Amino acid sequence: MEGKLPSQQEVRKEALEILEKHMDSVKLGILVSMLQIPENGNDYLEIREKLFNDQTLTKLLENVKAYELRRLG
Repeated sequence: MEGKLPSQQEVRKEALEILEKHMDSVKLGILVSMLQIPENGNDYLEIREKLFNDQTLTKLLENVKAYELRRLG
């Protein structure tokens, strides 16, 4: 029995949803910017908006500093 292969768009969407649940938002932002992963035809800037939309610059900086402390910890 042959099954239909998922589209690249479906695979990307599922992968990003999994990563969003299990990965720190700073790390995910770095990964997406490195790989230039489009989601549903969207580009990095749209994904960045989705990830960080509700955060102020101060909160983003706090998250980056906390991430760096954990990484160097």
